[in-house]
Amino acid sequence: MVLHVCVSAEDIANGVKGDATNCAIALALKKISDEDVEVEVPGVLLGSIRYTLPKEAEEFVDRFDNGMGVEPIEFDMEEHIPEMEYEDFESW
Repeated sequence: MVLHVCVSAEDIANGVKGDATNCAIALALKKISDEDVEVEVPGVLLGSIRYTLPKEAEEFVDRFDNGMGVEPIEFDMEEHIPEMEYEDFESW
């Protein structure tokens, strides 16, 4: 499953640096889902489904968390099957 994410200027302004559940990407995801969300490079946990962040989104997270300027961004995330490579979300 692919999920399209649109991070707005409002999400960036209201996002909390270093907060996996309230960063800009997390706020954007909360607009399209009622599930709990956690953003940790290299992926996202949305409810019980894990998604892999594309490279440009990983770079966005790094810049955002380090207080560097970021612009609104759109990207697609693909569902990740953790059993294939990872035992748990913390190992990402």
